[in-house]
Amino acid sequence: MIKIFLDGSKMNAVDDKNNLVGFDTSDDCCAHGGWFVSVEKLDQELGEGKHDFTGNVNFPDYEFDTTYFDGTKRKDDEDADDGLSLGDDEGSLVRFKMVAPGKPDLYLHLYNCHNGYYSKGFEASFGEIKYEGYL
Repeated sequence: MIKIFLDGSKMNAVDDKNNLVGFDTSDDCCAHGGWFVSVEKLDQELGEGKHDFTGNVNFPDYEFDTTYFDGTKRKDDEDADDGLSLGDDEGSLVRFKMVAPGKPDLYLHLYNCHNGYYSKGFEASFGEIKYEGYL
């Protein structure tokens, strides 16, 4: 089971194997970040199939796929994927896959839209595998 806990601007998602994804969504003056779960890998903040949550939520049959990590760089980076569709702002996002037997894969998206100066930190710990950075 994946449980997602919200505490102010902090979001922590943990599964029964103690795999953890943490994200600080606190906004600065020129940055807007958040997270959502979708059945599709989205390259933008909004979209069909998006599920945004305002309270603690459980995904009873799911756990993290610890072999999957996907990050998208700022849209103005020539070597990056398409990035976020955010007008003149820059943006970054990372995705983590949530899997369950006999159910569709879900993707936990963490994103930040900003003017190039502000960032938000994230961290993931899947046993010996660690991901951390700033969006």
